[in-house]
Amino acid sequence: MGPYWAALTWTTCQPCLGVELFRSPYVNAPPAYAGRPDPRIGILRQTTAGVPTTRLPGSAATASKAPARRTQSALQLWFWHRRGVFRETSDSAARVVLKEVPMQRVPAILAVFVLAALCAAQTIYFDSDAVGSVPASWTVAMTHTGGAPKWEVLRDDTAPSKPNVLAQTSTDRTGGRFPLAIYETADLTNGAVMVKFKPVSGSGDQAAGIVWRYKDPDNYYIVRANALEDNVVLYKVEAGKRISLAPKGTPAKTYGVKHPVLKQIWATLRIEFQGNLFTVLYDGKKLFEVEDGTFPGSGKVGLWTKADSVTYFDDFRIESK
Repeated sequence: MGPYWAALTWTTCQPCLGVELFRSPYVNAPPAYAGRPDPRIGILRQTTAGVPTTRLPGSAATASKAPARRTQSALQLWFWHRRGVFRETSDSAARVVLKEVPMQRVPAILAVFVLAALCAAQTIYFDSDAVGSVPASWTVAMTHTGGAPKWEVLRDDTAPSKPNVLAQTSTDRTGGRFPLAIYETADLTNGAVMVKFKPVSGSGDQAAGIVWRYKDPDNYYIVRANALEDNVVLYKVEAGKRISLAPKGTPAKTYGVKHPVLKQIWATLRIEFQGNLFTVLYDGKKLFEVEDGTFPGSGKVGLWTKADSVTYFDDFRIESK
């Protein structure tokens, strides 16, 4: 019996924590290592279906299989035990923990991996979804009345991760109309959500927002940036009523913060939420914090626009804590 190894992998692409516990034979070593007990620990691949597929030549491990919907998140892991050589290549910021594990320590190692899963992250790129469709695992909703929202996958040559984006393209100018795209797979109490967005058009509004702790179309938190107003504001929508929440350390009626939001330019909006504390970041810079306890429990996450905003979104990232 060869040594047992454990590998913990996660990437920025989808629900993506993979734990492998396997016995690796000493096979397929490079010529320079011929005759030495230096195991090659094959190739791990992550797909946007959220299930890692694994090729381990001669290994006893077998991973669940899923259609390879995206190959950009491939991780090639080569580890030769005796020389300590480690090479990692990935276009999705994959991280790997790999270690020889004595059998008596397997339960403890697996416990560590389970704890690590609590901090798993995923990024949705929309590139595997058909143009013109609503992405898989997303549903469309709207707060208040007005023309029906239209969320669809589009091709955009300026997309941060080409070729596709998720766009809200309906142009009804009803002022209190909030189109929503909700990601049904994630249900978070604490964590973070980040998205890249581009305000495209809108005469009444040019808004892009992130939704979290979403219960239904009338109850959720939202932070949004507006290219017509050049500001970023955090709200709660409670019983269908949108109420702005003042940044910490400011008067009670303070309406967000002024900040340039450029039209036709990609930017990044991020919300971090832990208990009653919410932190808003724009292009990686912290703008303000808000405290509120209206919705303390878990909820879904998603995207938001307003009125006739035509807005493109890409690289929707979810981090759970």
